[in-house]
Amino acid sequence: MKKLIFVIFLTLSPLFGAVSVTTIWGKGVTFSDYLDKNNIPLNIMDNIEADDKKLLIEIASGIKLFELYDDNKKLLQSLIPVGREMQIQISLDELNDEYLFDIIPIIYGIRDLEATITINVNPHRDIINSTHNKKLARTIDKLFKKRINCKKLQKGNKIAIIYTQRERLNRPFLEPEVKAVAIQTGKKIRFIFVSKGEAYSDIYKNVSFTTKSKKSMKCSIQIPSQKFTMPLRNVRITSTFSYKRWHPILHRYRPHLGVDFGARRGTPLLAVANGRVIYAGWMGGYGKVVKIKHSNGFVSLYAHQSRIRVQRGQKVKRGQIIGYVGSTGRSTGPHLHFGLYKNNRAINPLSKINKRTATRSKIITKIVDIVKTKKIEIAGARENKKRLIEMLKTPPKTFDWDNIKDNFVFIKDKPKG
Repeated sequence: MKKLIFVIFLTLSPLFGAVSVTTIWGKGVTFSDYLDKNNIPLNIMDNIEADDKKLLIEIASGIKLFELYDDNKKLLQSLIPVGREMQIQISLDELNDEYLFDIIPIIYGIRDLEATITINVNPHRDIINSTHNKKLARTIDKLFKKRINCKKLQKGNKIAIIYTQRERLNRPFLEPEVKAVAIQTGKKIRFIFVSKGEAYSDIYKNVSFTTKSKKSMKCSIQIPSQKFTMPLRNVRITSTFSYKRWHPILHRYRPHLGVDFGARRGTPLLAVANGRVIYAGWMGGYGKVVKIKHSNGFVSLYAHQSRIRVQRGQKVKRGQIIGYVGSTGRSTGPHLHFGLYKNNRAINPLSKINKRTATRSKIITKIVDIVKTKKIEIAGARENKKRLIEMLKTPPKTFDWDNIKDNFVFIKDKPKG
């Protein structure tokens, strides 16, 4: 059986000497594995609704679950987070000596906190050493990225942080919400203020708004070209379309109702436009052939293929590989004979092929709203700036999560209602 990986914090509970344990859910561990480890009868699964069973596979490896054991190491309660807001609760009904399953909201508190860090190693390590909150360190890492060059910070520089942190059973829960940060290097202080997930270097931010006025503006749009694209890359034409051509094998004049492209055997052949395959197989002197029906009465033909990659009835898109260059049928060497037909009549393919692109630009005039910007003060930023300056002047003062004793709420973690 797969094993759970434990990171354990033991605390005596007021519940008759019970012990609370913080456990890490191991990689690959199933809910059945967890029940088996705690000697919980598997028939508890029979009482779980079908929709709730789907949530069991949402238990993520690496999440922290909270357990309460009695003196005989019997599980009294377990709280297993499923997502950010809900948790699985397994609790022992001691009167009936049976376990109960429920899914309840996660109950958490919110602390308004501040931290002043003196740089000794680097911001990430020093924040963890001072607060024992890895989530705060990761959040500051993201804020500093592309804004603060941490390599230039020196020992003795200071960082002041104002933030709020959700807590669950006296431990940090989810990522903190950082409101403001100050970085002091010598006499210089740099600030970062956060509003709705965006970071700013000033207490003001630019906000866009739409006026009642409108204006016309010209813009370029790309529209599909009515022409076809080339049937292969690295084009080398060896014979053009003609109603009278000297045939290299028959040694007499014959019409050449297509264009020959010289290419190596195995070169991919591309559909010249969207369409549906109406033929894929052997066709006399043309050897292996694919014919594609396009809109507006056009049909394209790809002859002498070494291998066909599509089937009759299959829909294809412009540029899709439909086969490979070969020399099947009546041919003097590897090449593509490409034919194009309009309403069943052969036409010169080069008159309809766009050699450059499958789209073309068109200038249009649009009526758009007039958008302006204005500066507004970030809520609370002015007061937070004053607090940060005062924090940098006073001795470091930081909330340390390791100084809080673990707490475990039995059953009452579920709100009444």
